[in-house]
Amino acid sequence: MTGHTNLVMCAQFHPSKELIVSCSLDQTVRLWDYSNLVKKYTSSGSSKPSEGSYSGTEVELKAIMEGHDRGINWCDFHPTQNLILSAADDRKVKLWKYNGKNIMSYVIITLKRKHRKSMGTRLIIWSFK
Repeated sequence: MTGHTNLVMCAQFHPSKELIVSCSLDQTVRLWDYSNLVKKYTSSGSSKPSEGSYSGTEVELKAIMEGHDRGINWCDFHPTQNLILSAADDRKVKLWKYNGKNIMSYVIITLKRKHRKSMGTRLIIWSFK
């Protein structure tokens, strides 16, 4: 798979679909479909692909999501809905809704830097469930 123009910081498999989401310092989130790769190796009867048999063309780029102002460090799928979450150095967490070729994004959190000498450590846990 090629497409990002800078370091890839994170890539995740969808828990039930043949999709991968990746994010990069190039400020993009990319959605990939690897169903052709699965079909290629499950229909051919071979149990394992031989080394070097993957050409990279079996994985299709479905969407490029742009909107972060700095490099993106993390991305992941919602386990049951067509949602992707991303977090970047622009201090924004974005929620992306995908449906076929249509992508909509929502900034759900913008972190502000506070100038204090002693700020405690705070852990925030988000759950889609």
